[in-house]
Amino acid sequence: MTINTIEEAAKKIFGERAETYTASAPHIDQAALGKVIELAQPQPDWTALDIATGTGNTAFALAPHVASVIGLDLTPEMLAQAESQRLRRGITNVSFREGDVHALPFPDAGFNLVTSRLAPHHFSNIKLALNEIKRVLRPDGSEIRSFESIEQLSADPALAADPVIKASLDMLELASVGYPELDVATYREGHLSPVIFGSALKSISVPELLRALGDWAPEPRPQPAEPRPILPSEPKVTGFVFKVQANMDANHRDRIAFLRLSSGTFRRGMKLRNVRSGKDLAVSNPMFFFGHDRELAEEAVAGDIVGIPNHGTLSVGDTLVEGVQPIKVTGIPNFAPEIIRRVRLTDPIKAKQLQKALSDLADEGVAQVFRRMIGADYIVGVVGPLQLEVLQARILKEYNVPISFEQLNFEMARWVGAEDKKELDRFIAASKAELAEDKDGDPVYLAQSSWWLQRTQKDWPKIQFFATKERA
Repeated sequence: MTINTIEEAAKKIFGERAETYTASAPHIDQAALGKVIELAQPQPDWTALDIATGTGNTAFALAPHVASVIGLDLTPEMLAQAESQRLRRGITNVSFREGDVHALPFPDAGFNLVTSRLAPHHFSNIKLALNEIKRVLRPDGSEIRSFESIEQLSADPALAADPVIKASLDMLELASVGYPELDVATYREGHLSPVIFGSALKSISVPELLRALGDWAPEPRPQPAEPRPILPSEPKVTGFVFKVQANMDANHRDRIAFLRLSSGTFRRGMKLRNVRSGKDLAVSNPMFFFGHDRELAEEAVAGDIVGIPNHGTLSVGDTLVEGVQPIKVTGIPNFAPEIIRRVRLTDPIKAKQLQKALSDLADEGVAQVFRRMIGADYIVGVVGPLQLEVLQARILKEYNVPISFEQLNFEMARWVGAEDKKELDRFIAASKAELAEDKDGDPVYLAQSSWWLQRTQKDWPKIQFFATKERA
């Protein structure tokens, strides 16, 4: 990934949304800004520094009470908005400067007051930031308030009297009591998931999430495969497709297969072989993704995820290898659906568009698509009802095909197989009314109930019924 620091990521995220912070309700809250003045008790001869000033709201609140204020921010777009606001308001004792809290561009003991509001949770190293703040503060200052624990913070009567702070403290206490302490080893074994509170839409805790992934995520591990696991240290490139996303750019109908590298060093332009099809693929335009941004991936190593544009040649579960390697990644299953519905096409003229839509979204994993062996109906299978709503909405928005769903008298689906091919052929011939094919052409038995499935299993003891199917 070319965006290699939390600071660069934060600069990119906040730069794109700088204009919205000018009128952001929490940032322009006059009561909260007044609380800052009340706590700081600024003096007319003071020089103040506002760190992560954003669009300058705290700096402007300090301006009438001090000699001068410098607003510091990492993001040029934020500072441009702040300067525009300063000129509009006619404030003359505030200036702005680009800089990082972890390496403040100021001499020692240069400020009487340092503030930072609604921002320290974004600092990638809070201890280093505090040391820098201490360095630039005059040594004759005093600490306004400090707390040793969440309990002590919650017990402060002045903070508890503020309804906004009280609500935040209650949520903080609930989170600290309701969730166990993070155990990195347990997380890496897959038994525990860290919870980070924030909002991607409002850019809250995004840097914390990125930093947590960098600090806690395990190094690349041996990848389960047949006939042997793939070691990250192996020199040749191997990887597997774990996700396919259609229409990421609606203007170009693109289709991206996301490849996780398991070993080797991948370079743009390499030829990789799809083990499933046996065909070579020249990867000319691999991409790294960060949010909605994409960049050409010149090089990637084990553990990296690369997006490969393609037109249906790659599917989830495909193994790509450098050269000829008789190996296939395992452990990416399809699960039998719990809800089965018939797709009803509102406009019969759009049958081909529906076929493409269902094929694309089935490749993504939005739903599983089956075709009855008797009749031409499309059947979709999902785990929960929300998937049906997503499927219907995306087909309408991305393919302009209105559809609805009809209930069937089937409740369960199972893939079928047998060691004796003739026995499987006999079963298919006798049960075509209850059989369908998945997108790969494999037979799927549709049962009216669990009792009906058990009865069929007793009637056909040599037929195997599977609740999961390995992809690719």
